Amino acid sequence: MEIREGVTIKTIIIDSLRQKTYVKSLIDEMPIDGSSEVITKKVDKSSTSKQRGLKWRWNKDVADSGLGGNDTPATVHLWNKKSSDIPYC
Repeated sequence: MEIREGVTIKTIIIDSLRQKTYVKSLIDEMPIDGSSEVITKKVDKSSTSKQRGLKWRWNKDVADSGLGGNDTPATVHLWNKKSSDIPYC
């Protein structure tokens, strides 16, 4: 929740039935006088450039250490991609 100049801004990511029900009840409780605004947007779950940069920095550190027998950041990246059930960019 964020407060700007006396205005409360709530950001709710709907990732469960419970959250969806909560948002519905919040909207139902709002007065119909134009005093509230509801904004929806698609949530982007892709990694940011800073996160990708950190991942490659980590790949370089692992490659430099010699752990796992990988000698370049690219091979560390490929090993992580292959051995993980989570998509690895």
